[in-house]
Amino acid sequence: MSTLQQRLKQKGWSDAEVARVSNVFGKKVAKIKFVYWFSLVVAIVGNGILSVVLVPFLLVLSSIALYAIIVVIGLAFGSLFNLLLKDIETADQKQHVIAWVFIPAIAIINIYFMTDMANYLIKLLKLSNALQDPFFVSIVYVFSFSMPYLMALARKQMEKSEMPRAYSYPPIS
Repeated sequence: MSTLQQRLKQKGWSDAEVARVSNVFGKKVAKIKFVYWFSLVVAIVGNGILSVVLVPFLLVLSSIALYAIIVVIGLAFGSLFNLLLKDIETADQKQHVIAWVFIPAIAIINIYFMTDMANYLIKLLKLSNALQDPFFVSIVYVFSFSMPYLMALARKQMEKSEMPRAYSYPPIS
């Protein structure tokens, strides 16, 4: 028996009332878990699609423009993923860590292989564009993808560490 059920019984709730409350909370937790895992699947599929979409940019653009696009896409996709996970506040910290380790790892692998494929196409098609380092491109993307989450963590840490003010200034009239 869970602690919630025990506490409700101690407060005099009937077995039917305790079962009803447990059923309601159980359904809510199941929905939250579904949304959490669905957002992870969407992030994995999105990173896969993104890595394929980057191939034409890798074939055509120079270093500065290419990395600017990679950073902008990484920041946008990372912000979206951070928003999804932040909205699921009931997911415990362990699940957030799993998500923020697992998704960037898959992104590194996807972008590494797509950059490698783009380099192969550059050689095959004898394009004048310079070859890109797959590891560096992957790291730039994952760093920019992770920045929104790292900034949210830093903001949360700063809010926790702020000292309460002992007094406040009187209102200006």
